[in-house]
Amino acid sequence: MILGIPDVVASFLPDLSRGAALSVVRIQTTRPVFLVFAASSAQPVCVVRFAGPNEVRMVHEALEVLQPALPGLVPESLVCSPWDGGQWIHIQSGMPGIPWFRLRSAIRGRHGWLNLRTRASQSLADLHAAVRDHAAWTRTICPARELREQHARLLAEGTSLSQAVSRSVTEAADGLETLGSLAWYAQHGDFCLNNLLVSRSGLGVIDFEEFGATAMPLHDELGLALSFHDFLRDTPHGLPLHEHINACVERTLSAHPFLSACLWGLFLHHLLWRANQCQQRETRRAMKDTLIGLVEHYVRQPQEPFLSRQATTRETPS
Repeated sequence: MILGIPDVVASFLPDLSRGAALSVVRIQTTRPVFLVFAASSAQPVCVVRFAGPNEVRMVHEALEVLQPALPGLVPESLVCSPWDGGQWIHIQSGMPGIPWFRLRSAIRGRHGWLNLRTRASQSLADLHAAVRDHAAWTRTICPARELREQHARLLAEGTSLSQAVSRSVTEAADGLETLGSLAWYAQHGDFCLNNLLVSRSGLGVIDFEEFGATAMPLHDELGLALSFHDFLRDTPHGLPLHEHINACVERTLSAHPFLSACLWGLFLHHLLWRANQCQQRETRRAMKDTLIGLVEHYVRQPQEPFLSRQATTRETPS
């Protein structure tokens, strides 16, 4: 497959390389992604992946809306086309920046990491603002029901959960009932360090495969916080999880303080939702076990750190 990628790219985008020979690097994530380079090895000219038609079209349509609004933050969708055996091909523009696995050698000192967290939070806010501007991506959800459904789905699939987890889910879902039904916007779904490209001029957000799969409030903010905590946990720059959570949710809670008292339930939903997503792909089974382990761990910890602050007004969801 990898040897044929240059010819595939040239057939769809004959002027992309401007005469330079193309080279390809395969990145194995959930499924293979091919980075295509031309004259410079510093930035790919495009990124190629193959998937089912629904998934490819969803990513293509999301990028078509978001990229004009966020040209430096989101890649451009260049090709969305049928391919072999029912598969489709998706080609998107390459973006500058350092991937997650090189960040430890590029960022030094706690100040550098806190600055990156601030930049990532701002990029997420910009992404969410563009999503909110597209009315079709806002939908009405019932957070309490969403949490109960994720819990029930895991049990139906045969996942072993302790009584402590089930009890905590029940209590948290009861707490989420205060939100009733509310209109919220589509989430990136997997907003984390792994899906950011870091450069001096800005950040790039990639991997929109799970875009819109959930519209649960704070899902992306919690994913970002967890990724920073996990990435720095065994380093001198590590911080307690609640500090990352407080920093990453601060902007959204300032605008919607009624969510503050529901942070624990939203956090539980985030972990259970991600565990359920892992069940769909064999390559994510180990990640699912890790996520269930996190759930079991955190339900045995005091929940106060996740309640970053109580609402300062009596604002209620509209």
